[in-house]
Amino acid sequence: MRGRTLLWALGALLALGSPVVLAGCGGDAETGSRQRGAGTAARKRKPAAAAAAVSMDKVPEKLKNVEWDTTADLTAALREERDPFQPYVDDLVKKPEAAEDAELQRKTGSIIDSEVPELQLIAIITGTAVSKAMVTDSQNLGHLVRVGDVVGQKVPMRVVRITRNEVLFRPLQATVDDQPVEDVRKVLLTQEELEELRP
Repeated sequence: MRGRTLLWALGALLALGSPVVLAGCGGDAETGSRQRGAGTAARKRKPAAAAAAVSMDKVPEKLKNVEWDTTADLTAALREERDPFQPYVDDLVKKPEAAEDAELQRKTGSIIDSEVPELQLIAIITGTAVSKAMVTDSQNLGHLVRVGDVVGQKVPMRVVRITRNEVLFRPLQATVDDQPVEDVRKVLLTQEELEELRP
């Protein structure tokens, strides 16, 4: 019995060990790598042939003419698109027009580009620490102004006083084109409308 077990174990070792021993002999390393490479090349060709059979209707326009063997075309097309994960300094650089507008606004300090005669007084907010007036410009955009705010570009005017019924604008320059500039009053209600409201 013991002899049979020993023979069986020896036979199992030879059966399992012979492929390991035989794998090392029989050729140089280049033939083995060529054989492995030939198998992968055949595998690479199969998806290319299968890809040609795929309908191009569902492929995006940018990828229809891409040669899939080289990635240079694909990466070049992707470089044209903006990567949302990369910061672009060009987006942060001020444009010349925006810089000129910002410079003009810095000089005058105006908060509204529209001129004071174009503004229409909508409402006045009083009873708070700082009185405010709501005005709309020529494009019907609403703005809040406070005492001290500068309005206008050509003839900049400062908000001097806000009362319950009026807003007083005073020019920053005494003359424009050798003509005197006067204060501008914007009233919410006229005298007649105020008289109607009194008991």
